[in-house]
Amino acid sequence: MQIGDIVKAVSGIEGIFQGQDTSEYDYWAIQRLDGTRGGAQNGWWSCSKNSTLEKLDKALLIHCPTQEEYNMVVKKLLDGGREWLDNSKEIHSKDWEEYKEKTVIAINWYGNGTITYGDVNNKECRRPIVETTAKEFLGEYSTAIYKEDNKPKKNIMSKIKSFVKNLTLSADDKLLREYGFQNECGDYTEIAEELVISKLVADNKDYVIEIAKKMKEEDDKE
Repeated sequence: MQIGDIVKAVSGIEGIFQGQDTSEYDYWAIQRLDGTRGGAQNGWWSCSKNSTLEKLDKALLIHCPTQEEYNMVVKKLLDGGREWLDNSKEIHSKDWEEYKEKTVIAINWYGNGTITYGDVNNKECRRPIVETTAKEFLGEYSTAIYKEDNKPKKNIMSKIKSFVKNLTLSADDKLLREYGFQNECGDYTEIAEELVISKLVADNKDYVIEIAKKMKEEDDKE
């Protein structure tokens, strides 16, 4: 499986394969196509790496209305091992200028899982099409990673202040800040909070099932 493949789980749920889950080493991250949260953040769900996933022969269109989103999406795909139709492994930022806000990145449009780009209004593909937005495809965690190259450079005084402040931080706090789980004030970011919530839900599945059963019992009484 490669990032951007359209897959189907044994349960029948279809989604976009996103590679390793950012919070669980032994799980894959999948972006659901039905738009539901399913216990995961931003409509994603995690499945064990031992799960059976069927790869579907569909084309994926990722809407990239801004140059920044285009760059981040292409970088993620290239980092995941994909190539352009001509076997290139460059981002080709200037290609976005051709269609600008109507630009889409296409995966598997011509088969073989290759990357192409085009106009959002062109839907003449030989295989079924699945569409998503750059924001949905990247997810908050991936956006933080692939946006790194586009961050404004700090001036020298800002760098000095950050360096001095970091000297007093523990190794764990430095690690959390490095990967975007803590801000400069030491507060946990939204990314960290959502990861913790997802973990708590997974660890307390029996409790959630118990609540669901009680709700069903109440519904059955009506």
